[in-house]
Amino acid sequence: LWLFLCAVLWFGSHLVQAKWPGVPPVPSMGGAVSMALGDRQFSYRMGALTLQTLGDDGGRVTPLKKYDYAKLAAWFGLLKKLDAVSDHVPLIAAYYFGATREPDQARIVANYLSEIGQNPSGEKWRWLTHAVFLARYRANDLDIALSFAEKLAALQLDHGREMPIWARQMPV
Repeated sequence: LWLFLCAVLWFGSHLVQAKWPGVPPVPSMGGAVSMALGDRQFSYRMGALTLQTLGDDGGRVTPLKKYDYAKLAAWFGLLKKLDAVSDHVPLIAAYYFGATREPDQARIVANYLSEIGQNPSGEKWRWLTHAVFLARYRANDLDIALSFAEKLAALQLDHGREMPIWARQMPV
């Protein structure tokens, strides 16, 4: 009897596989913080780790073009509100999600990196240079790339910091 039940179970389920649900829904700010028991930094790290491991389910890797970049933009916005200083999510956006070959998807990542890069503190201007690259070479949009480069050239950094000359000359 056990052998028969095992055979029926196996024949009924051996082709069933986990399906990738895509980018998970973005929680509200209150929902994200409450999932981390009120700790905003822990909530940020949970969200960043969620983005970092998207698409690697069940031993399969999902191509970047299959991601919902509109939802990713919402995740980027939420995580920026939770921690505007950390470079964890901009790094994931630039080096992982920015590797897409789809122009519309690259434009979404470039817009996010442009927002982050306009922060005058620290080394945030570097994300604006990534935004210029993505807009120019992945989104193939010279107008947006030029506008990002002009924002970079005009950026005034905190505490008398200086950008390298190549960053100031990016519009050229």
